[in-house]
Amino acid sequence: MPQNTSASDHTSALSCRNWWTVAWFAAVPAGMGWNFEAPALIEIALGETALVVYKARHQTNRPVLGTATYNVVPFQAGQYFDKIQCFCFTEQLLMRGEEKAFPVSFYVDPALAADRGLKDTSSITLSYSFFDKGPRALQRRLASGSTAAAPAKRNADRLGVITGCTRRRFRSQSSPTGRKANLDYRKTLFRVAALSWHTDPALSESEIAKALDLPLTGRRRLIVQ
Repeated sequence: MPQNTSASDHTSALSCRNWWTVAWFAAVPAGMGWNFEAPALIEIALGETALVVYKARHQTNRPVLGTATYNVVPFQAGQYFDKIQCFCFTEQLLMRGEEKAFPVSFYVDPALAADRGLKDTSSITLSYSFFDKGPRALQRRLASGSTAAAPAKRNADRLGVITGCTRRRFRSQSSPTGRKANLDYRKTLFRVAALSWHTDPALSESEIAKALDLPLTGRRRLIVQ
C-alpha cells in the first residue's frame, strides 16, 4: 500500500536537507617542506556564509612558492560550493620558518537541496593540495619584491572600519529590498577578513571573530573554525 506523507513530515525532511556537514583535508607532496593543516569539519545551513582557516608552517631553510588546487566530493556538489575568498586564488610564498593562515570563506547554494542526485547525502568534502611552483617561478616572485606582509595595524584598522560599517548596514537593512545589499556587504566583509588572515597571521582568530560581531541569525551567522 502507498504510504501517506504528511505536510509536517515533508517540512521536516526539507529542514534536515538544509543542514550539511563540510569536511576538510590538506595535502602537500613529500619534499615540499610544508606542514599543511586542515580545519575541523563544520555543520552549516545552506546559504549560510562560513569562514574556515587552513594553516601552513614552512620547515626548510629555503623559501618555497606554492599554488593550491582543490576538489569536491561528491563531484556533483561542486557546482553549489561558492567561494567568496580563497587562498587558492593566488600563489602563496612561505619563507624560511614562516607560518601562515590560509582562509576560505564560502557558502553552499540553497539550490543544492532540490538536487535529486544528492538526495541520499548530507555531507561535502573539500580537499586542498599544495604544489611547489618550482625555482623559476620562485625567482620571479622574489625578484618582484612582493614578499613582505602588510603591517598588522593597517589590517586591523581596515578590518575595524569595514566591520563597523557593515554592522550598521545589517541593522538598517532588514527589509526585502535590502537583502541584495546585505549579501554584497557580507562578501566584502569576508574578503577583508581573508586579507587580514593572509597578510598578517599574527591577527588571531578570536580578534577577527570579535571584529565580525554580526547578528547570529539565519544567513548572517558567522562560523569560524
